[in-house]
Amino acid sequence: MELKTNRDAKLTVGIKYCGGCNPEYDRVALVEQIKSALKRKVKFASAQSEGVEVVLAVQGCATACADLTPFKDIEIRLITKMERAERLIQEVNDITFS
Repeated sequence: MELKTNRDAKLTVGIKYCGGCNPEYDRVALVEQIKSALKRKVKFASAQSEGVEVVLAVQGCATACADLTPFKDIEIRLITKMERAERLIQEVNDITFS
């Protein structure tokens, strides 16, 4: 599944954090960087919010063990390290908004 192009409004992204049992990076700081980079194109919300189009699953390590089954009908993007966040930022910035 790919992010939609030629959108009329901001993309609504829900944030889902793992439990943080073995984080290899500062997950909250990384999300703040993502929010700052995408503030013109993305509306951020809790993953459980109405209207979420994509769930950003912020996992503290490569194990990525957070339960994502509640989001089976929503596109999920896993973030387990900074490089994945950078790719997500680039992909969203490449979306053409009307």
